[in-house]
Order: sequence, then structure tokens, then C-alpha cells
Amino acid sequence: MASRLAGWLAARGLRDDPVVLCNKSHSGSRLLARLLDRAGLFLGAHRNESEDAWDLLPVVRYLVIRHYPDYRATAADALLPDLLEAALARHLEGIAPGQPWGWKLSESGFILPVLAALLPRLRVVHLLRDGRDVAFSDHTGPTDAFWRKVFFDRDDIATWRGLALTGPAYRRRPHLFNARHWANAVAVTRRCGQTLGPRYRGMRCEALCARPRESLAGRRGRHRRHRDPSGHGPLPPGAAPPSRRGAADHRAAAGRAGLSDRWHLRPAGCSP
Repeated sequence: MASRLAGWLAARGLRDDPVVLCNKSHSGSRLLARLLDRAGLFLGAHRNESEDAWDLLPVVRYLVIRHYPDYRATAADALLPDLLEAALARHLEGIAPGQPWGWKLSESGFILPVLAALLPRLRVVHLLRDGRDVAFSDHTGPTDAFWRKVFFDRDDIATWRGLALTGPAYRRRPHLFNARHWANAVAVTRRCGQTLGPRYRGMRCEALCARPRESLAGRRGRHRRHRDPSGHGPLPPGAAPPSRRGAADHRAAAGRAGLSDRWHLRPAGCSP
């Protein structure tokens, strides 16, 4: 399957070293994506307002629902090659020959073993934000098979700590579910990413906001810029860093709720 994909990319004059941005949702990846887009990284023809790659989402959902966490059977999955090629063909519409490319999709971290096997030169940027902030940034609950695997690594579960896995239950205690989501997403992506060696890079959202030039210097240097990144100008529209006051409020609330100690919501292992 890897050789087929390599041939597919080569026949279209496309690079075989995409950059994948993954993270727990609400971790600041929209800012990172827009900065890298300015630097010339093609992040897809069809994206939503958060810069998520719509065309890759069906691939991620398919792999997680059908295979995760055991990907050994993917080698014999007859549907996967056609599904992936069709997704990439849509995703890469309009790319310039030889242009660096990749995508941003938070849950890509859950399929890194498959991506690494199919794209041996794949590079991963794992953006981490303080979990106390993410716990109070609502997203979605574990209400279907896909999200239950993202939260709990399994889908044969109906309750968690006495809480139903439903929309109303999530809306009553979103911070608890968000903390669980953050903890699992960080652990899974880091565990898989670190097997890639230097092709995996952890980056702190707080450092990116405080020192964007320094945070991006290493990443930009790893691919040839396709155009001037205008790195000294203002941040892209809609990409303002998180409010400092809001972050302080979130962390205080996390402390009162006992989340900081229970869920280890301070990311470790990434240089600030």
C-alpha cells in the first residue's frame, strides 16, 4: 500500500513528506495553521473556518471507527487505498508543483501509525495547550462510536464514572469530559509521534503565542518556503492568541474542580 501511494504522489509531481498538524481541539492550531499557510505550506483546497481539512476527515473517521486502536488489519483493508487517494486528490486540488503540503485535523493523531507506515517521510507537529484551558473550551461529547474511541480508546461503553455518554450529560459537565478528551488525545498522539524520532515535534501553544518567530523557526526551516512568509507582520485575521485573563480564569476554575491534579493537565515533555 505504501508503494502504491508513493507512485500515486510521484505521478502527480507531489512531495512525499507532508506535515500533519494534530492536537486536542481548542489548542490553538488555527493560529499555527494560518502562520504555516503564510509560510507556503499548502494545507488543503477545502477547509472550514478552523482550517480543518474536510477531505481528510472521512479517512480519519473510517480508520478510527473500523480499526483503532489495533491497526494490524489495515494492511489487508481493500477499501483504504482508494479512500485515501480520493481524499488526497480533493485535498490537493490547486497545489503548485513541488509545493510543501500537509493538513490540519486534530484527530489525525489517532491514525499516526497508519500514516507513518504509508508515508515514511511524514512529519508531525503536535500542538499542546495547557489542559486547564482546554477543559473549559467546549467542543463535543463522546456521543458516537468515533468520539467514544477518541475519548476512551473503545466504543463498547455507555457510561463513564456514572455519567451517561449523551449530549445532555456532556452539556451538564463539559469540563470533565473535555479533560478526559485532552488527556487521551495528548497521550495517544505523543506516544505514536515519538516513535517517529526527529520527524515528530511537540510545540506549546503558549510559547507559540508569546514567541511565534522562535517557535516557528525550526518548523519553517524544515521545508523550502514557497513564498515570503511575511513573518514580521500582524497575525492572520481571526488568529489572535488566547486571552490571558480567560486563561487565568480557566486555570483557577480547574483548580477548584480538582482537575489539575486528577488529569495532569499541565503538558510535560515539550520545551516552552
